[in-house]
Amino acid sequence: MAQAAALRTELDRRHAAVGTLAARRTAIVADQDRVRQNLGAIPANSELARRYLAQLQQQETQLAALQSQTEAAQRLADEADAALKDFIATLAL
Repeated sequence: MAQAAALRTELDRRHAAVGTLAARRTAIVADQDRVRQNLGAIPANSELARRYLAQLQQQETQLAALQSQTEAAQRLADEADAALKDFIATLAL
């Protein structure tokens, strides 16, 4: 049973990692909405508009990295899930 608990703990840890990455993505997307709204309220050629555009570009780069990290974290979570299921299946035999 200790091994099952360890496998479950690992699965929970990996699911938490996926959740953390998803929360970061959600926060960036929400901030992008705010920045886009602000962009609509200022002159297009202003310094502030350029800063907002640079911020959006940086956030898009972050989102691309988060996507890759989330996919990798999800694969690890899937592997942990399979390991736990395999272990439980051996107990049933």
